[in-house]
Amino acid sequence: MPARLRLTTVDDGLDLEHQGRVGFMGDAGHLWEGVEKDVPQLSDWNVQRKLLSYGRLRHLGRAGVRVFLSHAPEDFAALPHDGDVWD
Repeated sequence: MPARLRLTTVDDGLDLEHQGRVGFMGDAGHLWEGVEKDVPQLSDWNVQRKLLSYGRLRHLGRAGVRVFLSHAPEDFAALPHDGDVWD
């Protein structure tokens, strides 16, 4: 049985002094279109859990957490590059 992954709650995230609260969510969702429209990927082994994860991601966003998905081009573009960092 796969290890259980507990996705973040509204209290989770990383507080950065000049960026506010951010959450790096990895593969919790791949692209925002899928998250927003509740469309899981073919590789998602448990669709019900994936849809719950999508709901949690949306909840975090409504709570003011800047949520980043690792495969979303717009999220990657918003991250610092070329030696820049966030603090």
